Amino acid sequence: DWIRTLEFASSEFLYIVTNRGQLHLLDLSAASDAGRWATLHSNPRNSPVACCALASPLLQRPEEEDTVATGDMQGWAAVLSVDRHQALINARTSSAADTGKET
Repeated sequence: DWIRTLEFASSEFLYIVTNRGQLHLLDLSAASDAGRWATLHSNPRNSPVACCALASPLLQRPEEEDTVATGDMQGWAAVLSVDRHQALINARTSSAADTGKET
């Protein structure tokens, strides 16, 4: 898998879209060098994503929420409303459940 698109939501948050149709959120302010990752969406068709866009800041709701749109190579689009804080909490919780450890 490789990166198709990068979109900054702010100086601390980066959306990453991959060739296999996954949308990830990376918290660049996290203490570790690797940051904190959350997988937000997986394209059910496993089609490469051709584009990604964030809604204009004027259209955004609260500061921690983003509207992200992706389009794949088969002509399908996905529009997601993302609460950045909650997405990262959910990623930590599911990661802890997978390993049997708390993070």
